[in-house]
Amino acid sequence: MPKTMFALSTVALLAAGNAVLAAMDLGSLPTLKSGLWLTTVSNEGMKPTAVSMCIDEATQQRLLMMGQGAMAGLCAKSDLRRDGDAFVFDSDCTMGPMRVRSSGRTTFTGTIAYNTESLTRFDPPLMGRDTMRSMATGRHGGACPADMKPGDVKLPDGRVLNVGNLPGLMALPR
Repeated sequence: MPKTMFALSTVALLAAGNAVLAAMDLGSLPTLKSGLWLTTVSNEGMKPTAVSMCIDEATQQRLLMMGQGAMAGLCAKSDLRRDGDAFVFDSDCTMGPMRVRSSGRTTFTGTIAYNTESLTRFDPPLMGRDTMRSMATGRHGGACPADMKPGDVKLPDGRVLNVGNLPGLMALPR
């Protein structure tokens, strides 16, 4: 069951996060400080998940472009507005037979931290759930360790993967 719940939380986060990215002008987002980023994702009714990622400006831009491309054609609605240091989003997307509606808010603390709160609705329900409340917090954790390079993500089980090796990022400029 933990893998099923992890899949559910991943879908909710991708739906919320990519809907924001699909609607944005990349230049409107703050460029996060290069280095190690520590992110914790909490989904209603599930144990929080922590990941760390080494980023630089080029990796961040490739991830933003991937988010935009992933949502192209999937969302009938993708509204975004800036509210001070936050971005408020509302989207209505179709992923296969499922309608995924997300709304939320991402607040930035300069270039060193962010907080995203979202509510995602699934129709039909996904694994028995029709709604999911999620929160993701990220903060700069200093320089990347010597054993990580830009694009490396350390998963909760200790595995490391590089986002540059994921399908969809290969065609993007490096």
